[in-house]
Amino acid sequence: PASSFLLPTATPFVSILYSDAQGADTATLRIRVDGIDLTSRFTITPGSATATLLPLAEGAHTIVAEIKDLTGNLASATASFSTDTVAPVVAIVSPLAGARLNTSTPRISFTYQDPGGDASSGVDPPTIRVLLDGVDITAAFVLSSGAAAGSPPTPLTDQNNTLRVEAKDRAANSSFAETTFLVDTQAPVATFGTP
Repeated sequence: PASSFLLPTATPFVSILYSDAQGADTATLRIRVDGIDLTSRFTITPGSATATLLPLAEGAHTIVAEIKDLTGNLASATASFSTDTVAPVVAIVSPLAGARLNTSTPRISFTYQDPGGDASSGVDPPTIRVLLDGVDITAAFVLSSGAAAGSPPTPLTDQNNTLRVEAKDRAANSSFAETTFLVDTQAPVATFGTP
């Protein structure tokens, strides 16, 4: 991975390139991940070493590669990256699933968080989308720290409506929440059958 990169996988593919005008001594190549020598897991060629790492814990990791040339000169390279495989959590607070509302401009609110603790990359606010019956109404919402609220920009018609909220974290893990609610602003019709 690139240095300081954020990865949505616990098993990243690692490619290390090396070269020397007089030739690199691949027998001296040492690759350590978080201080553990994993050289034996790599496929080593005269100009590169590659491997897909076994599952790593969530969070920050460091790879250090060292190799000598044929005259014993040592070169080293370090790359840091983080793994985040946990998707964010999105929850619709209102309207609740199955709600029956007598307003055509209901208040909509939802929360979002990335529950990975110290290993989480955080929700990426520009990726949050609010869809109402398939129409993007994200611009009608004010995002704050982990929550958002707003109302449809145009009044809804009396019918069942589907609300979907989507979000991604900074590692591109995605999640969504969806609910359906009924808007009914029409009063019932009452008449006398007799007298």
